[in-house]
Amino acid sequence: MHGMPLAPEKHFKSLLYDEIKSLDRPVSDDEIRNICLHLFECYSSSYTQLLEGKHLDKIESQKEMNFRFCEQNYKRWRPAFDLLHIIISISIETGSIFCDNFKIKVNEENRVLFDVMLRLHARACMTANEVLCLLESGFPDGAFARWRALHEIAVIGLFIVARGNECAKSYRDHAAIGKYLHMKAHDSYKLKLKAPGPTEEQLENAERRFKILKERYGKGFDKDYGWAGPFLGLKDNNNVRFNEIEKVVKLDQMRPYYRWASQVVHPCSTGTYEQMGLLETDEDIILTGRSDGGMIVPSHSLAISLSQVVLALLRVDNNLEIYMSMTVLDHLNEKLGEELHRC
Repeated sequence: MHGMPLAPEKHFKSLLYDEIKSLDRPVSDDEIRNICLHLFECYSSSYTQLLEGKHLDKIESQKEMNFRFCEQNYKRWRPAFDLLHIIISISIETGSIFCDNFKIKVNEENRVLFDVMLRLHARACMTANEVLCLLESGFPDGAFARWRALHEIAVIGLFIVARGNECAKSYRDHAAIGKYLHMKAHDSYKLKLKAPGPTEEQLENAERRFKILKERYGKGFDKDYGWAGPFLGLKDNNNVRFNEIEKVVKLDQMRPYYRWASQVVHPCSTGTYEQMGLLETDEDIILTGRSDGGMIVPSHSLAISLSQVVLALLRVDNNLEIYMSMTVLDHLNEKLGEELHRC
C-alpha cells in the first residue's frame, strides 16, 4: 500500500489513477465508484488523522480571532449590552423576591400558580442569558431564534396568571404528557439512535399516567397546547394554537417578530437569504460565522419579553418591591432603545 502524504486529496487522485491504469482496459462509471469506495475504506483512518491534525493546528488562531472579534463587538455595543446585563440581573433579583413571598403567601388556592410562575420566570432568565451570550458572541440570528422561546414563555406566563390556579395545574400536569410522548418516540427509534431507551417499567408507568390525565382533562389534552384548551373556551380542543393564546394576552403585536424569528429557526428560504447579521450590508455575503450587525431587534426584544415575564409575577403577587422593579425595567427598556440606535 502507498504511504499517506500531507496532501490527501492529490494522493487519492493518484491512487485512483494507478488503480484504473492497472486494469489496462476501459472502466465503467460503476467500476470507478466501487474503486473509490474501496480506497475510502482503506485510507479512511489515515485521512481522519491527517484532517484532524490539520484542523487542530488552526484552533488556537481561530480562538484568538474569536476573542478579538468579541472585544470589538463589545466595544461597539457596550452601552446596550451593559443595560441588558442590568435588566437580566434585576429580573433575577425580582424572582428571588417573588420566591421569598411565595413561602409566606402560599395557600392551597394559589400554590400551583406560584410554583409554575416561579419556574417559568427562572426559565425566562436563563433563556435571556442565552440570548445575550449569543449577541455578545456575534450571533444575532441565533439570538433572535432563542428570543422566540423567551416570547413564548412570556405569553404562556401571562395566560396562566390570567386564568388562575386551575390553569396552572393543567399546565403542570401536561408535563407528563410530553414526557410520555418523548419516551415513546425514543423507544421506537432506540436501535437507530444507538441510545438506550426507557425501560419497560418506565414506559408502562408513563403510559398509565398519560391515560389518567387524558381521562381527567378530556379530548385533546395530549396535543401540544391541550392544557390551554379548556381556558380558551374553544369547542375543538384538538387544535389549540399558540397564536390564539397570544391574542388572549394581547401580545399578538409581536407576531411579525415571532414569524421573523421562526424563519431563523426553520430552514425556510427567507431565513437562508435574509440574515440579521447582514442587515448592515448590501453585499452578497454568505455568512458562516460572527457578525457585529443586526443586534438591535433581538436585543430590544429580549428586554421587552423578559419584562413581560416580570409583569406576570406582579399580577400574581402585587408586591411593592416587584412593582418598583417593573417600573425600573420600563425605564431601562426605553433607555436601551435609545442606546441601541446610537451604537
